[in-house]
Amino acid sequence: MDLVSRLNETSNLNRLSAVDAAYVGSPYQGSNFKAKWQGYDADGNATVKYNGQVYTARNLSSRSSVLNKSVILRVSKGSRFVNY
Repeated sequence: MDLVSRLNETSNLNRLSAVDAAYVGSPYQGSNFKAKWQGYDADGNATVKYNGQVYTARNLSSRSSVLNKSVILRVSKGSRFVNY
């Protein structure tokens, strides 16, 4: 594996861990991530994709979006929300 590929892989892993870290972090300080809309799961939760990982979240909007449209994934301790 060349250096550029290794750096890209490390960067992607760090971004993935940033979502997980925000989820277990402070309830008062959230982080925003630019994600892609994937639809809804069987339980009615919104699903979004960020760096190849699919996350479930609560949809704050009263409407849906189209597949792969950019949305904001807001993550704080124990909660994930999607907004357009």
